[in-house]
Amino acid sequence: MFCFPVIHQLTLLETFYCFSQYYQEVLSTPNGNSHSNIRNFITYS
Repeated sequence: MFCFPVIHQLTLLETFYCFSQYYQEVLSTPNGNSHSNIRNFITYS
């Protein structure tokens, strides 16, 4: 997921638009298990 914006030379804003829906899903279900890569990034960063 995090290499995608670099490979496709996306701006920060374009990257946000690509992944913001999934980020919001993670935030709205803090005890869920979907989108583990985003959950791990939040937990360990």
